[in-house]
Amino acid sequence: DGGFKVRTDLLAEKTGKTDDWLIAMNFSSTIPDEINPLQVLPIKIPLKLFADVGTYAGAWEKDSESDRFLFNAGLQVSLFKNVLNVYMPLVYSKVYKDYIQSTVEKKGRFFKTISFSIDFSQAKTPLLSQWISL
Repeated sequence: DGGFKVRTDLLAEKTGKTDDWLIAMNFSSTIPDEINPLQVLPIKIPLKLFADVGTYAGAWEKDSESDRFLFNAGLQVSLFKNVLNVYMPLVYSKVYKDYIQSTVEKKGRFFKTISFSIDFSQAKTPLLSQWISL
Protein backbone atom coordinates (compact mmCIF):
# COMPACT_ATOMS: atom_id res chain seq x y z
CA ASP A 1 0.00 0.00 0.00
CA GLY A 2 3.01 2.34 -0.22
CA GLY A 3 2.87 3.35 3.44
CA PHE A 4 0.12 5.95 2.94
CA LYS A 5 -1.43 6.93 6.26
CA VAL A 6 -4.96 7.52 4.88
CA ARG A 7 -6.87 4.25 4.65
CA THR A 8 -9.43 3.61 1.89
CA ASP A 9 -10.65 0.22 3.07
CA LEU A 10 -14.33 1.00 2.47
CA LEU A 11 -13.89 1.55 -1.28
CA ALA A 12 -14.59 -1.34 -3.65
CA GLU A 13 -11.29 -0.57 -5.42
CA LYS A 14 -8.78 0.58 -2.84
CA THR A 15 -7.10 3.85 -3.82
CA GLY A 16 -3.33 3.64 -3.57
CA LYS A 17 -3.30 -0.16 -3.31
CA THR A 18 -2.51 -2.50 -6.14
CA ASP A 19 -1.35 -5.98 -7.08
CA ASP A 20 0.51 -4.45 -10.02
CA TRP A 21 3.09 -1.72 -9.32
CA LEU A 22 3.28 1.15 -6.88
CA ILE A 23 5.98 3.75 -6.20
CA ALA A 24 5.93 5.81 -3.01
CA MET A 25 8.22 7.96 -0.91
CA ASN A 26 7.58 8.35 2.80
CA PHE A 27 9.20 11.14 4.80
CA SER A 28 9.31 11.87 8.51
CA SER A 29 11.13 14.62 10.39
CA THR A 30 11.26 15.47 14.08
CA ILE A 31 9.92 18.85 15.17
CA PRO A 32 12.62 20.59 17.27
CA ASP A 33 11.97 20.70 21.01
CA GLU A 34 11.96 24.52 20.93
CA ILE A 35 8.75 24.57 18.85
CA ASN A 36 7.20 21.24 19.90
CA PRO A 37 3.90 22.13 21.61
CA LEU A 38 3.97 18.80 23.49
CA GLN A 39 7.01 19.97 25.51
CA VAL A 40 4.64 21.39 28.14
CA LEU A 41 3.69 17.84 29.18
CA PRO A 42 5.51 16.21 32.12
CA ILE A 43 6.75 13.36 29.89
CA LYS A 44 8.72 13.71 26.67
CA ILE A 45 6.61 12.92 23.60
CA PRO A 46 8.40 13.43 20.30
CA LEU A 47 6.30 15.16 17.66
CA LYS A 48 7.13 14.68 13.99
CA LEU A 49 5.91 15.77 10.59
CA PHE A 50 5.24 13.07 8.00
CA ALA A 51 4.57 13.17 4.28
CA ASP A 52 3.85 10.44 1.73
CA VAL A 53 3.72 10.85 -2.04
CA GLY A 54 3.32 8.19 -4.69
CA THR A 55 1.60 6.75 -7.71
CA TYR A 56 0.33 3.34 -8.75
CA ALA A 57 -0.63 1.36 -11.86
CA GLY A 58 -4.38 2.04 -11.67
CA ALA A 59 -3.84 5.81 -11.78
CA TRP A 60 -2.16 5.51 -15.19
CA GLU A 61 -4.82 3.38 -16.90
CA LYS A 62 -6.52 4.97 -19.89
CA ASP A 63 -9.99 5.30 -18.31
CA SER A 64 -8.81 6.16 -14.79
CA GLU A 65 -10.65 8.99 -13.06
CA SER A 66 -8.13 9.08 -10.22
CA ASP A 67 -5.32 11.59 -9.82
CA ARG A 68 -2.03 10.18 -11.03
CA PHE A 69 -0.21 11.16 -7.86
CA LEU A 70 -1.43 10.70 -4.29
CA PHE A 71 -0.15 12.50 -1.20
CA ASN A 72 -0.88 12.92 2.46
CA ALA A 73 0.93 14.78 5.23
CA GLY A 74 0.42 15.62 8.87
CA LEU A 75 1.61 15.06 12.41
CA GLN A 76 3.15 11.89 13.81
CA VAL A 77 3.58 10.98 17.47
CA SER A 78 6.09 8.22 18.13
CA LEU A 79 5.78 6.39 21.43
CA PHE A 80 7.78 3.67 23.19
CA LYS A 81 10.99 4.44 21.25
CA ASN A 82 9.23 4.41 17.84
CA VAL A 83 7.48 1.07 18.41
CA LEU A 84 4.02 2.73 18.24
CA ASN A 85 3.47 5.53 15.72
CA VAL A 86 0.23 7.51 15.58
CA TYR A 87 -0.51 9.49 12.40
CA MET A 88 -2.87 12.46 12.14
CA PRO A 89 -3.26 13.43 8.47
CA LEU A 90 -3.91 17.14 7.98
CA VAL A 91 -3.56 17.54 4.20
CA TYR A 92 -4.19 14.99 1.48
CA SER A 93 -4.84 14.68 -2.23
CA LYS A 94 -8.32 15.12 -3.70
CA VAL A 95 -9.07 11.39 -3.92
CA TYR A 96 -8.42 10.97 -0.18
CA LYS A 97 -10.45 14.10 0.65
CA ASP A 98 -13.39 12.85 -1.43
CA TYR A 99 -13.16 9.42 0.22
CA ILE A 100 -13.15 10.85 3.74
CA GLN A 101 -16.02 13.24 3.05
CA SER A 102 -18.17 10.50 1.50
CA THR A 103 -17.53 7.69 4.00
CA VAL A 104 -16.72 9.28 7.36
CA GLU A 105 -19.45 11.21 9.14
CA LYS A 106 -18.63 14.84 9.81
CA LYS A 107 -18.91 14.57 13.60
CA GLY A 108 -15.57 13.29 14.87
CA ARG A 109 -14.09 13.09 11.35
CA PHE A 110 -10.61 14.18 12.45
CA PHE A 111 -10.37 11.41 15.05
CA LYS A 112 -11.62 8.80 12.59
CA THR A 113 -8.83 9.61 10.12
CA ILE A 114 -6.10 8.91 12.68
CA SER A 115 -4.13 5.75 11.92
CA PHE A 116 -1.28 3.94 13.64
CA SER A 117 1.49 1.45 13.04
CA ILE A 118 3.36 -0.90 15.35
CA ASP A 119 6.99 -1.65 14.55
CA PHE A 120 8.25 -4.44 16.81
CA SER A 121 11.69 -4.31 15.16
CA GLN A 122 12.26 -1.03 17.06
CA ALA A 123 11.81 -2.80 20.41
CA LYS A 124 15.09 -2.96 22.34
CA THR A 125 14.00 -4.84 25.44
CA PRO A 126 15.36 -8.42 25.58
CA LEU A 127 12.03 -10.01 26.56
CA LEU A 128 10.08 -8.34 23.75
CA SER A 129 12.87 -8.94 21.23
CA GLN A 130 13.01 -12.62 22.21
CA TRP A 131 9.21 -12.96 21.89
CA ILE A 132 9.29 -11.33 18.44
CA SER A 133 11.99 -13.70 17.16
CA LEU A 134 9.90 -16.81 17.95
